[in-house]
Amino acid sequence: MRDPNANIAPSFYIFLESLMKLMTLSPTTAVATLTVTFFAAGMTVAFAQDPAAEAIEKIPTPQEQLKNFTLAPGYEVNLFASEVDSPLFNPMGMAFDEQGKLWVITSPTYPHLAPGKDPKDKLLYFEDTNGDGVADRHTVYLDDLLIPTGLALDTDGVYLAQQPNIWFVQDTDGDGKADSRKVVLQGFSVEDSHHSTSAFTWGPDGSFYFNEGVFLYTQVETPYGPKRSRDAAVHRFKPSTQRFDVMSHRDYNNPWGIAFDRWGQSVISDASDGNHYNFAAVISAFDYPAKIIPPDTMLKRGRPMAGNVIVSSRHFPDDVQGTHLNNQSIGFQGTRWDRLIEEGSGWRTEALPDLIQSSDSTYRPVASAFGPDGALYILDFCNPRIGHMYFSRNEVNRDYSHGRIWRITATGRPLLKMPKIRGESPERLLELLREPENHVRHWARRFLQKGVASEVMPALENWVAALDKKDPEYAHLLTEALWVYEGRDIVNKDLLNQVLGLEEPMARAAAVRVIRHWLVADAITDEEGIKLLAKHIVDESERVRLEAVTATGFLKSPEASELAVYASTLPMDANMRTAIRQTLKALAKYGEPTSDLGRRFALKIIPLEELRALPMDPLVAEIILRRPDCSKEEKESAMEAAMKEKNLSRARILVDAIGIRRVPRTDYHRSPE
Repeated sequence: MRDPNANIAPSFYIFLESLMKLMTLSPTTAVATLTVTFFAAGMTVAFAQDPAAEAIEKIPTPQEQLKNFTLAPGYEVNLFASEVDSPLFNPMGMAFDEQGKLWVITSPTYPHLAPGKDPKDKLLYFEDTNGDGVADRHTVYLDDLLIPTGLALDTDGVYLAQQPNIWFVQDTDGDGKADSRKVVLQGFSVEDSHHSTSAFTWGPDGSFYFNEGVFLYTQVETPYGPKRSRDAAVHRFKPSTQRFDVMSHRDYNNPWGIAFDRWGQSVISDASDGNHYNFAAVISAFDYPAKIIPPDTMLKRGRPMAGNVIVSSRHFPDDVQGTHLNNQSIGFQGTRWDRLIEEGSGWRTEALPDLIQSSDSTYRPVASAFGPDGALYILDFCNPRIGHMYFSRNEVNRDYSHGRIWRITATGRPLLKMPKIRGESPERLLELLREPENHVRHWARRFLQKGVASEVMPALENWVAALDKKDPEYAHLLTEALWVYEGRDIVNKDLLNQVLGLEEPMARAAAVRVIRHWLVADAITDEEGIKLLAKHIVDESERVRLEAVTATGFLKSPEASELAVYASTLPMDANMRTAIRQTLKALAKYGEPTSDLGRRFALKIIPLEELRALPMDPLVAEIILRRPDCSKEEKESAMEAAMKEKNLSRARILVDAIGIRRVPRTDYHRSPE
């Protein structure tokens, strides 16, 4: 029998050899290489196995796997690409460009580089040149990568995550392969590839968003100062200004997905525990290293979940537009489907039949995207082992040579055709903002955001002026125009006020999110921000009020906390209450609320220990009498103090304490005095 300790000495010497090589590397690269080598060597020592051992769990061929699928009625699946005729090994992320090419990052190196080995990971793209739904051409765009975990396609290149950096990669000579790359961001944590930056997704604002998991500590130096996150976050990067911000700093486990709808609202998916959140509820201001007060989850169907997407394709039936899809890769191998129903400050959900499920445990869906033809494409990591905590890299069932892309279509419904975008005039691109498909509007908008100003701006101004207010899409088109201005870093207050004044609450919510971005970037003053937000702190839509409360957290003004608590005069769901609490916490350094309204709300939500430590006054006594978490003895002391201070009877104090009722308001759009 083979001695399991036989690999220790070779691994140790390989590790020492790697340390010697660090002398020739830059400090950042050296740290990254040392980290992955250390973990690889440690795993090899701890879990050394016989290299001649055969895998027990076999991976079915693509044709065999097709027989294992069960789909929702009215849908069918075919193989788009696989390892059989391309180097599609351990695919981890994908995205479609404006010409319909499907870009994929692969990582047979994952979860860490083995000692003495060279990384062979790739960025490649697939093409379906004859439109039959099957890739017939692939091109390796960039080779010899080390565990790339995310990609964002732009009009002139690719943003690519390879810890500790994010690169911008370009093909400058037109041969279809990268020949230029530069670091645009650095300082991302490298301790754990399983939790590293991933799920790159463009927002409508000209920025892309990406996530990072727990156990990681990131510090990125930017032109605007250092930005830090720890133990999971959602990041936002705007290429036009090189602005990098920590957008969400709640206590996620490992968020592997974020999906935007047509109004710029989004759902974020936490892989490890399977919780999903309304993104607007997790973007409150915070002071590093503190985490925000966690909001309620909106959806949990299983775990782990990865690569969520919101349906936006006329190839799919009308009644599923705007629904939410997410992939589960352990226990249930398939794609969950849920309807999003507007409720309060966000959504509630309603389960739909699962879109697809495999009976084979090696099917590992990790990403989804709607293609130019309207079909849904699902990336399959295709591996008996996807974890790295419980299994060694050398575990016999871990695979490095498989990967698939599956394509789901709606039976009998016509496919779509991607309109031409590159090279089109600004006038044509603006008309494409009317298209129902999110990916078409994204690319039209992105070319407008980056186009030549002397060509785009006159066309944009004329287009906005010519919009018909009776058009059912008027509110959405005006919002699209606002996003084009935002993506071009132009503060158009007149257009912003137009959108804020629309009857459509989703448009108003989008406009308030723009105010938040402007405040973070110091593009408007606090005085301007207060004037813009005051009206919408009491907006008739709770979703708009939530956006206004979180935006208020970025004001640097003593009046900001008073503005935030004014939202408490209207009905609040749990996430609204949490957002106000977190906003007041972040604003405390600029001043606590001083009005009775502000103090009353603050006292109602502070932890009991803090309430007990406050000097007794009539308002503190009232809150103690009303709070159910205060003891009988504390209520008695509060009663005695209130009777003495106010010179009133016990009965009158009790009636005043429990008899206060909120009077419903109807003048929602009136600014606070």
